Amino acid sequence: PQADKRPAKRAKTSSKLHVFFILSPFSVLFSSVLLVKTGLLYYNKRKKHCCHGNTCERNINMTTFTSPLPAGPLTAGLEPEEARRLLGALHPSQVRYGKGCTLLLAGYENHRIGLVLEGSIEAVKTGPAGEQFLMAHMGPGGVFGDVLCGSSGYKSPVTVTAKADVTVLWLPYDAVLAGPGDPALKAAHTQLLRNLVGMMADKYFALDGRLDLLLVKS
Repeated sequence: PQADKRPAKRAKTSSKLHVFFILSPFSVLFSSVLLVKTGLLYYNKRKKHCCHGNTCERNINMTTFTSPLPAGPLTAGLEPEEARRLLGALHPSQVRYGKGCTLLLAGYENHRIGLVLEGSIEAVKTGPAGEQFLMAHMGPGGVFGDVLCGSSGYKSPVTVTAKADVTVLWLPYDAVLAGPGDPALKAAHTQLLRNLVGMMADKYFALDGRLDLLLVKS
């Protein structure tokens, strides 16, 4: 009787192997389709956040840049034409964003300083439970991304979006630090760096003031 059971076991094992080899290609195909769909969903999400269809980015020549530079802390102490020449030597790019588009997404690094030329932006921080807190609102002359650029690899804690149609002048952080090659702009570059450090200090003490309010006992 024991010998009669062996062929049945072999037949059952053989059937399992046949089923395995038949299903394996389908399993691989199913996994591939799932991965592709996941990738497409991620791509569409990023595309939605970046709003590539509603943006227009181009490198600009500041000598032919017709829009006036708004007054603000970044160019404080500089003559308009001097500021124009200096920023033009830092390889900037001008970007137009439609209302609701994301300029900077939380969780990502940033290596450019943003200067608002037209329109307005807002920075929002999302809490652990999904609640959103408005951290900043800026109009023409506002500067953002400067503190994040100066950090040692930190990712953005906030998402910056266009509150209305907005035009931003992006300045590469490395170019801002290195400065222009024109010796005639050396003094202007020094003033720009002084302004940049001052803005970072002001933001630090503004945050410190908020912490003091939280520490006050009710």
